[in-house]
Amino acid sequence: MTEKTNFSAGMKIEDIHVMNSASNGTYLLLGAPLFVFYDGSNNLLDATQGFTIAYSITPFQSFFHSNEHFIKQRLTTNFYIPLGTQNFVLALRAQLGSIAGAKQPNIPLTKLFLGGSEDDLRGYRYKTVSPLNASNQPLGGRSAVYTSIELRWKVTKTIGLVPFADFGTVASSQLPNFSTKWFKSVGGGFRYFTFFGPLRVDVGFPLDKRQGIDHNLQVYASVGQAF
Repeated sequence: MTEKTNFSAGMKIEDIHVMNSASNGTYLLLGAPLFVFYDGSNNLLDATQGFTIAYSITPFQSFFHSNEHFIKQRLTTNFYIPLGTQNFVLALRAQLGSIAGAKQPNIPLTKLFLGGSEDDLRGYRYKTVSPLNASNQPLGGRSAVYTSIELRWKVTKTIGLVPFADFGTVASSQLPNFSTKWFKSVGGGFRYFTFFGPLRVDVGFPLDKRQGIDHNLQVYASVGQAF
């Protein structure tokens, strides 16, 4: 291990109750999360050059049914490219996710992939991008692909502007499926740089707005860059 590589492992028990969704149920799961993170960037909260790689894998076992188990994995890579000066930075992110094992109805909806948040597919209704049932309720997916592009412009020492574009797809297959429908969103962000990192406000607009599901825009506020 180098000083830029972090590794963690643990055990957890989760009591999950899912209601008012397309897939309700009660689950008691034992999980063993494993996480590896390599930081090759120059600043974890506000990188202007370099890259990061993160990999997580968590096997889950049901306490209710011994034959129900599944493994959730996610791989995330971020790249930061200064464009002549560190006041202009091209930031790129790609994420791949997969769930293998138990059949989808035996996996809690909260463990399945659901796109739409401050981290992926900004602009879509929160955690709804996935296959839908006849009532337009999200069923969740067993695989996902998300990508993001940001152009980070530090206008002054304390003010920054960030136009962005997000792309993603969530599928029922165990492995990421690049041939399913891709959702796209664009938007702009405002950054206020403090001594502990940037304060972030993003406004996202869905380009594939779904009637009766998505609003015209979504607003997000957080600490630190989106990635």
